[in-house]
Amino acid sequence: VSPRMMYIEDAKSNLTISGTKATVTATVSGDLNNATKAKVIAELQLKSGSSWIPVEIWTVTNNGSSAKVYETYTVKSNNTYRVKATVTVWEGSQSESKTVYSGEKTV
Repeated sequence: VSPRMMYIEDAKSNLTISGTKATVTATVSGDLNNATKAKVIAELQLKSGSSWIPVEIWTVTNNGSSAKVYETYTVKSNNTYRVKATVTVWEGSQSESKTVYSGEKTV
């Protein structure tokens, strides 16, 4: 059973690929009334053997309760990708972070 998140209400990471165009989406949301800042670091990763190598990183920070990364990237055929998203929500000086992964997609 996962521990209940205190400040993060929802966090998602998604990767879609059409042809060689990858669309990266990563979101976080906190309590609408209490969250003061939200941050998403989305990392597009390439599988190399048993390891994952970052090929691009995007960061969005917003004052308020939510943040979203929505980006596209040209990927190469015959490779497997995923998105790693590290998200953080603040309530004043206190913060909470979480890492979420998309499914793997092969081009």
